[in-house]
Amino acid sequence: MLKIDIKLRFALMAVTFVLFLVLQFTLGFGWAFIPLLVFIVLTVGYFLFGTISSTSEILNTGDYEAAEKNLKLTFRPGWLLKFYRGYYYQLLGFIAIQKKDLTTGENYLLQARDMGLPTNTDKATVALQLASVNFNKRNFPKANAYIREIKSLGIKEPVILEQVKQMEQAIKAKPSMAQIAAMQGMKGRGAATKQMDPNAKKKSNNRKASSKRKRK
Repeated sequence: MLKIDIKLRFALMAVTFVLFLVLQFTLGFGWAFIPLLVFIVLTVGYFLFGTISSTSEILNTGDYEAAEKNLKLTFRPGWLLKFYRGYYYQLLGFIAIQKKDLTTGENYLLQARDMGLPTNTDKATVALQLASVNFNKRNFPKANAYIREIKSLGIKEPVILEQVKQMEQAIKAKPSMAQIAAMQGMKGRGAATKQMDPNAKKKSNNRKASSKRKRK
């Protein structure tokens, strides 16, 4: 499928429609047929595929706000092809999760599953996101169920398999809510090392104790 920026698509739709009207009233339908055909192709493509592809590309840059605005330009998600409706709700769910709205994100991801996704990789990606949501909610049995579902799909992609492995290890550890918040909030290697150093407090206590001894 040819990828066209949504704003460019809208502009081309407007230009071809106006050109069709001008040629229709000046030279007749024979000349107006080509711009009419281009207009129909662009319009049908928009309603069938929406802004899914362009939104995915924006998400890859990490600009979630721009991705959300671009996705909202799909004015009729109910008119999308069935699989594209699944992608639409998957993207909505992913964006909601990035905004820390786990409940809304989970609901959108479940809608994506209900719509159906064309490949096992797509299904595994959604299941992995749902596992992550339930992990953050400390619903470890449900997170485990999604991990088992991914394994049953026979996925071979190294990236997904590595994430599944990491999720399994995290579930076995069963961290507290404070630990999960700490893991999510840690920024930078230095900050992470400082929080994860179990000897930090011991060292400071030893120094205090030694100083007291000297005074005595």
